[in-house]
Amino acid sequence: MESQHISVHGANMHYLTAGKGKTILFLHSAPGTSERWAPVILKVSKQAQCIALDLIGMGKSDSPKLEYSIEDHTLFLKGFIDTLNLEDITLVLSGWGSIVGLDYARHNEDKIKGLVFTEAYLRLEKNSQDISLYFEQLKKLESNESAKLKLMLTDAFWKTLKDNPYINPHSPVAYIIEQYSAWLQQTPIKKLLLHAGTGIITKKATITWANKTLPNLKVLDLGTGSTELLEPMADKFAEALLDWL
Repeated sequence: MESQHISVHGANMHYLTAGKGKTILFLHSAPGTSERWAPVILKVSKQAQCIALDLIGMGKSDSPKLEYSIEDHTLFLKGFIDTLNLEDITLVLSGWGSIVGLDYARHNEDKIKGLVFTEAYLRLEKNSQDISLYFEQLKKLESNESAKLKLMLTDAFWKTLKDNPYINPHSPVAYIIEQYSAWLQQTPIKKLLLHAGTGIITKKATITWANKTLPNLKVLDLGTGSTELLEPMADKFAEALLDWL
């Protein structure tokens, strides 16, 4: 993989890239960076052009003075895609990156060839207690002394906690999720939902709802494991993705 930077709206955005062919753009969760996708990219890049972006304010991307709203993230994602002249994109989305990616896709449908979800915010969960507890636990990471964690726990990450609708029910992000969730139920863009049992964000009820509601969707259970810990799941994840492309 190559590590690259490009200037978007006056800030440097970092990304990993490997391979040639169909364009696959990976967006990470928060906390997280493009590196989380490395085990999958090493396998998928043999047959496709893989790009994994560090969202603005996260990883090795710059941290300009922003509100780090979803609108900010979407603006920089659009700038990144336009600067690289990416077309016919398959988006692979996880966590907070799924909100950014789906908000972008809803407004730029002509750029999108496919959508892949893993631990993604596909809709607002009706029973949010388990999810809320998970994000409350994340808040405790702020005091952790690990250098790796410090790299991930940027101002942009703490903004995502503040804006998470399972922490703040009045967050404007809730409306954004509702808007693209309605769009997902109408768009014919092909979709792939990969999960390992029931997840933290994509609960069993949402998997069932998606399977019944979203058009042109394929759902695959990768078995025992966690799609948040991709290294041990990389072979299964990559194989499922390539078979579906």
